[in-house]
Amino acid sequence: MEREFDPSEVLLECEVSDGMFSNEKCVVISCNDGTKTSGFVDDCFIEDGCVRVNLCCPDNLPRTFNLGVGSDPVVVWLPTEFFHGSRYVGVTTGQLRETKGMTALRERARRKISEGRGITLDEYLRQRDRGGTVDTSVREADA
Repeated sequence: MEREFDPSEVLLECEVSDGMFSNEKCVVISCNDGTKTSGFVDDCFIEDGCVRVNLCCPDNLPRTFNLGVGSDPVVVWLPTEFFHGSRYVGVTTGQLRETKGMTALRERARRKISEGRGITLDEYLRQRDRGGTVDTSVREADA
C-alpha cells in the first residue's frame, strides 16, 4: 500500500521485526516513562527502521522543536492501536526523525531561498500560526 506525503508525520525510532503476515511488521517503542509498548503495523509505515507517526501538539506546546535532539516529552499518534490499548504514546524528541518527504520539502525550500524565490519552512509555519499573510511558495506542490 503506497502512502502519500503528510507533512505532520515524523519517524519514531523503534525496534522493527517481521510480523505475522508478509505485509506487516512488529514494532516495539520505548516510551518516555521507561516502559515499552508494541504492536503490528502495515509495512508501508516503516521507513529506515523507524515507524511513521503523527505529532500531537496541544495548544500549550510549541509547534516547532528540534527532532532528534533532547529528552523533552512529546505525544505521538501511532498508525494503529497497539497492545496497550491506545494509539497515543509518550516519547522524547530525541527519538524523532524527519521523513524523507519532509527532508525533500526542506531541500526544495532551501533551493528556492538560494534562488531568492521563497522562505524557510519554519518561517512559513510561523507566518501561518500568526494568522498573517503566508508566502505559500514553500508548498510541496510548487516543486
